[in-house]
Amino acid sequence: MAQYPHMTGNTLEELSCLCAEWQADLRLNDWEVILKLVMPHEMGPERSGECSWVICKKRAKISILDSQYWGGSSGSWVGEDQELTLVHELLHLHYAPFDNFKCDTPEDTALEQSIHCISQALVALKRAKLAFTDPRYLPPDPNELPF
Repeated sequence: MAQYPHMTGNTLEELSCLCAEWQADLRLNDWEVILKLVMPHEMGPERSGECSWVICKKRAKISILDSQYWGGSSGSWVGEDQELTLVHELLHLHYAPFDNFKCDTPEDTALEQSIHCISQALVALKRAKLAFTDPRYLPPDPNELPF
């Protein structure tokens, strides 16, 4: 599968730089965001990222699955994308005042689906823009996309 830079294998420092860029783009600079790379048992099942927040203090903790658990022979997250996960979790901060749904309810599912669609679109737009100047961002073969 073709890989874009930032899809997987990012260090915490690289993810922190991406986080700062995306916080600016998403108008979330007023939030203090702490990133953490985690192992699968540190999150809920079948998750590549999680976000928790304290709205009144505008503080958040975002956990992202460490790259050693993405794809490959030892990982179960084939085709996942750490940058996409980061953007998805950051978008939760805009929805935080309204996000009081129990997991797996229709409302929670609708919220997750909308955040997923928006994060996919934003990351795709960024990569399309970068493809004009950096060939590493050229789109992969559509048959190789994880969705």
